[in-house]
Amino acid sequence: MTQDSKTSSSREHVLVVDDTKRIRDFLIEYVLSPQGFHVTVASDGQEGLEKARAEKPDLIIVDNQMPRLTGLELLQQINKDGLNIPSIMMTAHGSEAIAVEAFRLGVRDYIVKPFNVENMASAIERALREKRLEKERDHLNKQLVDSNLQLQRRVQELNMLYGIGKTVSASLKLDDVIQRVVEGAIHLTGADECSLMLLDDNRTELYVRAAKNLDTKTQSLRIKVTNTFAGETLRVQKPLNFTPNQPKHAKFLQSQGLQALLYIPIVAHTKALGLLSLANRKNPNPFSEREQRILSPMVDFVGITLHNARLFSQMEYERHRLQALISQTNDPILLINEKGRLEMLNTAASIALNLPVSSSINQPITQLIEDESILKFFTQLEDENFVSNNEITVDDGRVFNANMTLVRGVGRSVFMRDISNMKEVDQLKTELVHIVSHDLRSPLTSILGYVELLRRVGDVNEQQEEFIKRIQINVQNITTLITDLLDLGRLESGMTLNLAPCDLTQLLHEISEEQHASVALKEQTFIFDVPPLPVLNADRNRLHQAFSNLISNAIKYSPEKAKVEVKGYAQEGQIIITITDTGIGIAPEDQAHIFDKFYRADRVQGSHQGTGLGLSIVKSVIEKHNGRIWVQSELGKGSRFFVVLPPTTDVAKQK
Repeated sequence: MTQDSKTSSSREHVLVVDDTKRIRDFLIEYVLSPQGFHVTVASDGQEGLEKARAEKPDLIIVDNQMPRLTGLELLQQINKDGLNIPSIMMTAHGSEAIAVEAFRLGVRDYIVKPFNVENMASAIERALREKRLEKERDHLNKQLVDSNLQLQRRVQELNMLYGIGKTVSASLKLDDVIQRVVEGAIHLTGADECSLMLLDDNRTELYVRAAKNLDTKTQSLRIKVTNTFAGETLRVQKPLNFTPNQPKHAKFLQSQGLQALLYIPIVAHTKALGLLSLANRKNPNPFSEREQRILSPMVDFVGITLHNARLFSQMEYERHRLQALISQTNDPILLINEKGRLEMLNTAASIALNLPVSSSINQPITQLIEDESILKFFTQLEDENFVSNNEITVDDGRVFNANMTLVRGVGRSVFMRDISNMKEVDQLKTELVHIVSHDLRSPLTSILGYVELLRRVGDVNEQQEEFIKRIQINVQNITTLITDLLDLGRLESGMTLNLAPCDLTQLLHEISEEQHASVALKEQTFIFDVPPLPVLNADRNRLHQAFSNLISNAIKYSPEKAKVEVKGYAQEGQIIITITDTGIGIAPEDQAHIFDKFYRADRVQGSHQGTGLGLSIVKSVIEKHNGRIWVQSELGKGSRFFVVLPPTTDVAKQK
């Protein structure tokens, strides 16, 4: 027999039934004991039957000729009792009939006396092989059943965690989550009691927020954090499993009338928020490490929910505050989402644009706004030609300065300010300036005339000549200012442009040539990059005035040996002209006002002469031609002015 067989047989029981003591002793001493079998004996058939019924051995070695019951009769009775015990038949007088009957009764081997040790050992090995295989099969089946039970339990645990996780992701209601956690903890551990406790606002006491199987008195219990096991659990942020082998734990369990107790802290973003408590009053078994591992993710869900709920509460509070602020603001405010639908508007916007709040929300802006100019501003493409500011005139005649901001992931926010009164005041100021400017021309002409006469009526000394020149320069500056004011007044009053086909490339080249002397004087680099452009239907003189102003400003506000560039190109049905310099630049706070009348930045007022009307005239001229102008600038690095003009495809029709 192999060593493996010996190891297996050491756990097996053999019943020897023979009326000859010599045979029994021989089997025990030379065959069975050396192999480590557990052996019992019977001296006749009846005793053998009784021991087989009581002991249910793994193997029976039985003699056939015995008193009270023969071997065959014993096997017949065993079969009748339903005992499936392998057996080996020994006989001193073998016959074919006895062998046939023995094998019919399930005998595994048939041995005729006398026999030797090897023959009997081989017979025992053969007889027990099937029994051993059956035991191994039963053992494997038991392992499989146990594994399936463990797997089913794990599946239940995962389903429980999945269900709680879904509750967390689908709901911000704290009560829904914590109640599921408490019930799940009871279900997975079989604990007698479970409670979920949270810290109060002062973080000094724990109170029960949800419980299972707790009496009313215990549910109202509050536990102080200082000098308690609960407080220690929150401080170290690790589970605390109370075991009787620790004196402090045992004493505490006894004082509470508990057999076992487990605290698991609830933590979110490294901050302790409460704990989950499981207790056994009748069940003496302590909580295992496996149960702690199962419960920890569930408790984490509670921490996540608490954190999310507080964030959501804070967000809702801020949202309500913002809504109240926006709704009560007198200036119209709108929000258009990335799909072009109106997502929010306040009362002022509803009145200004005649849009009912309730029926307009979530509707396409293209279906709500009928005014083409307003709709064009709201729906313009996000490109280099994007205009963030525009004047809007609504149905009731009010004029608004609209500012639109692109917000990534949100859409477009539009803030509108009523400038109707400012427009009226500006119109009155323009009319006043026009009247005053017109009436000043005659006395100024007289002053210049009399200054010229001073030289004719007599000699003037050097100092007097200097005074005369200063008078002439200042009168000329006033005259230029009056001219600019009158030009601006005419443009703003809606004067008719003298439209005609205009070659913008040639016009810009002429202006550049006119500025050649100024460029050479400052030793600047002038770059002209304007290819042939589509023909415009435009007032050539006014465009000459506008671009001459822009180019001369670029030269004037750039230092010596700087670079000035005039560039033009056609793009997507529009003509774009840029004038770039490397001069002093414009401060961000000044950029929003440089096109205002009489506005001059602090940095240029003392160092450069000017009326503060040049860029206002430029803007008016460009807008009269249905164009747009804006600036990009950085202090100390220079400025770039953009002019966008629509090309003319049918000059005769536009005239």
